[in-house]
Amino acid sequence: MSLRAAGLIGSGRTKSVAADQGLGKNNVVAHEFCREVSLCERGHSVWWDDICYRIFCFADPAHADLFRERFNGEPFDPKERGRGTSWHLWRKKVIQERGDAVSRLDREKWRQETSAKCPHHVDMTPPADGYSGVVEEGIMEFLDSRIGSFDLFVHVDEESGEPVIRYCFEREADAEAFHTLFAAAADKAVYKKAV
Repeated sequence: MSLRAAGLIGSGRTKSVAADQGLGKNNVVAHEFCREVSLCERGHSVWWDDICYRIFCFADPAHADLFRERFNGEPFDPKERGRGTSWHLWRKKVIQERGDAVSRLDREKWRQETSAKCPHHVDMTPPADGYSGVVEEGIMEFLDSRIGSFDLFVHVDEESGEPVIRYCFEREADAEAFHTLFAAAADKAVYKKAV
């Protein structure tokens, strides 16, 4: 049986220190930390409340606990993962304290601020069965090298009504390169230049 720990890998709106712990140089730190523990080579990402989480799987429950403590992770139950075309969503059961919830208006304001700061967008719909490990790692490496100049969130496409991941970049060249490298792996990918 494998146990899993979710490590938060990025969101421009969270105030948690853990938001930076899975990206860039900290990705190397996380994997260096896991060198002596039972980390499974495979992993994946899930989305919950517009935040992307990287899932790290461990054979030993003690190793999962060490990882969660060191990187401010949290337990992940595979039963809470979405099914079918919603495979990438985390159906996390959360009891929020009164006043702790982020309103829909706050999320929309954050999305607008993100789009203004990073006006070059690539909207991608992942395949129903997910990206291959190679593509997922490629996306992570691409984004790791551009920390501070991109953001991303899930939104509903106005035309199709389907959820898509919007990758937002400050630089047009980064958005073009991202689209060129990864569009073929997605079910749908649309590059939108800033106007």
